[in-house]
Amino acid sequence: TAWAYVPTFLTVEVSRALKRPKIDFEKGLALSAFLNILVFFVVGIICVRMWGADLTDPIMATSDKWPDSEPRSKLLFFCWFIATAISYAFSSMALATATQRRWLPSLNLNDWSRRTSFSWFLITLPFFLIALLMALVVPSLFVMLTITTAFTVPWVNFFYPAVLYHVYQQNHQHNDKLQRQTQQSTWLIRNIPPNIMTAALFFIGLLIFAACAIGAIAKLGDHQLRGPMSIGCPGWQIFEDDLN
Repeated sequence: TAWAYVPTFLTVEVSRALKRPKIDFEKGLALSAFLNILVFFVVGIICVRMWGADLTDPIMATSDKWPDSEPRSKLLFFCWFIATAISYAFSSMALATATQRRWLPSLNLNDWSRRTSFSWFLITLPFFLIALLMALVVPSLFVMLTITTAFTVPWVNFFYPAVLYHVYQQNHQHNDKLQRQTQQSTWLIRNIPPNIMTAALFFIGLLIFAACAIGAIAKLGDHQLRGPMSIGCPGWQIFEDDLN
């Protein structure tokens, strides 16, 4: 589910669908927070109650409980593939669009002609080749994902918004337009001082970063948390971690 659900994306999309996005932002935030708790706590508790806590990440790699030959494992792999394809397709759009604006700003993305489609293919091809190379040569993609998550998600979702909002408040604290926007904004913004909100957001991000960093280090050092590691594919295996 971590590949299929990202709270930050959902919060923004839900807020945009509301009639009053700025005023009703808290509704989207509450729904996202509820689903976040539901996914990570309820699903986690059910898995632990059914199969115990000694599960490999991902669960399909727990060979004694989820043999590859069983239909349920194949079904779970298929669902995982669909979730990953959808999630990373959306995530890669930001990088691909930014690259297109830098390399070929004249490209019309609404034009589906062969020439435009081929140009888009060439723009996105380097990222696909880099991802393919990493999938083949990085011993554990999950360890790499854990490390990159620790150094990106807390910063993007907590540190940067807190710092940018604090700077914005300092530069516009005597701005009448900002004062009017604040009065029309959500209950949190109207009733909690900006310095307290930014400080709380910053320190929550700090705690999450510490938790992610500790988790990354633990996964890197403990083979039971890390799971199998290998370089290459069956038939031309360069390296394989023996967990036995």
